[in-house]
Amino acid sequence: MTPLYEEIAKRSQAEALDNVFKAIELLKEHKEIDYIAEKTHLPKERIISLKKQIQK
Repeated sequence: MTPLYEEIAKRSQAEALDNVFKAIELLKEHKEIDYIAEKTHLPKERIISLKKQIQK
């Protein structure tokens, strides 16, 4: 991998992780799935999965 590709990959992973944390916080605030998907750019299926995990 080139250094540029590695940097892009690291940033993409960090952004995805940030979006997951944002989604969890919004779920705790009882926001709607569609709203969370719009704000985090995560698929609805992923948000539903997160919701199930935090409800346990």
